[in-house]
Amino acid sequence: MLDIIGNLETSLMHAGIDAEPEDWLAKTVVYSLSAGLAAFAIFYAFYGLVPALLFGSFALALVPVIRYVLVEMRIEARRSEVEKVLPDLLRVIAANIGAGLTPIVALRTAARPEFGVISKELKYITTRSMSGDSLEQIVKEISARIRSDQLSRVFVVFTTSLRSGGDVIRSLEASASDIQRVREMHDGLVARTSMYTTFVLFGIIIT
Repeated sequence: MLDIIGNLETSLMHAGIDAEPEDWLAKTVVYSLSAGLAAFAIFYAFYGLVPALLFGSFALALVPVIRYVLVEMRIEARRSEVEKVLPDLLRVIAANIGAGLTPIVALRTAARPEFGVISKELKYITTRSMSGDSLEQIVKEISARIRSDQLSRVFVVFTTSLRSGGDVIRSLEASASDIQRVREMHDGLVARTSMYTTFVLFGIIIT
């Protein structure tokens, strides 16, 4: 049970849902029971006991699945939004550091409205630096709050460069270029695949 609560807490955090896992589960149970009882009552009134039991049970089980799928969809939407703006964000952070700002201030200053989700997370986390959190703790928590492998890898490079005394600006700019190149390749592949699929379907239809 503790594993379920822990995993759910992580998923809700990744989805940006400000709710305790126990509360989320309690609401799910209420919605599930309500849907199950409603389906049972409707089908019992028109079709009898057996169909009512079947569709009532189906509705009972379906609600938790739908709720969980919606959480996963929000996680994926946040990941996609973050990775879309990540190259521009990294370039802004690099420019801020180049202007003489400390890394934490560079992160906070990079939290522009046009960066959406990641901007809100940067503002939330970097504000806690006032309480003495280190840079590594800050970037680790940002990575934990957004389920994105790209973001996690970038912050590993960021903190490693700072610790080793490497060229942080060059590392950030190189990471931004690599991410943008991979995205362009992915978008091109998706476009070509869609075009080929359209041609194949068209060929099947006219034959």
